[in-house]
Amino acid sequence: MQLSELERIVEDALVEWLAHIYRAVDWKKTARNHSAYDIFEHRLEFSRYEPDIPSIHQKLCNTLSLQAPYVPLDVMEFLRKHESIALRILRKMPKLLTLKAAQRAKELKSGSEPRSFSTASMEEIEKLVGGEGG
Repeated sequence: MQLSELERIVEDALVEWLAHIYRAVDWKKTARNHSAYDIFEHRLEFSRYEPDIPSIHQKLCNTLSLQAPYVPLDVMEFLRKHESIALRILRKMPKLLTLKAAQRAKELKSGSEPRSFSTASMEEIEKLVGGEGG
């Protein structure tokens, strides 16, 4: 699957979003006899056919016993703005997104800064990709 520049950026936003959720899970309680990757990926598979990003977020968090994990608002707003692309990527590549999110969660835990998907950086991205998207 060849991704456009905007699709790569949306994929990065999905990874950032999922990494924050992944990091919030208490894996010692949740993954007693199974791999954390497997559990997260199965929950994501279960949630990915919800109609929109907020619904997926809610269902994924509920299935992982999370009440309200911290997720940067700019990431959520960016995903909502490009929801059709985000949903398509999420539904096609849940395993890859899970692996990338788990890796990114480790980076966040070790002190890496969250990626910014703020309005200012989005304006630059829109110029870069020529306003494509959904």
